[in-house]
Amino acid sequence: MSELDKKNGFKDFTFGQNKSEFKSITKEVYPDFLEYTGIKHQELFGVYWRKVNFDFCDEKLFAVVIDFDNSNDLKYNTLLNNLEKLFGKSYSANYTQLKNNNFKRYNSWGNDEKVYMFIRFLADDYDISRNCESCYIQLEIGNNAIQKECLKNSF
Repeated sequence: MSELDKKNGFKDFTFGQNKSEFKSITKEVYPDFLEYTGIKHQELFGVYWRKVNFDFCDEKLFAVVIDFDNSNDLKYNTLLNNLEKLFGKSYSANYTQLKNNNFKRYNSWGNDEKVYMFIRFLADDYDISRNCESCYIQLEIGNNAIQKECLKNSF
């Protein structure tokens, strides 16, 4: 996580970057949510992704959200193991946290740092006691300070 903290993002995208800088590589899904329209279905951390979205607050990038194709426990484990090799041990949500949020699984890193990251296995109508066919894996990496400022300004 310290490398993400130092870079405040990635090679091509940094948190706090202005939304106008993304116009040529995205399409608007919602006013503060843009979908990446560049190269599709590339492998990331050992799993192929389906789409990448950029989340903005006050025109500033605060999170990158990646959805993965054909999600299942094996793909989640591959993603989790590869992320833990790079970023260290993750925090795992307990049963109550999973049930309250409709998550099948949830792991996070950097909750007290500049940059946070989490992966979650979720579905719109998931019953934790059984498998679900519509589950998908999502990886989110974002900037804690921008997100907190955004939440503060929304109340």
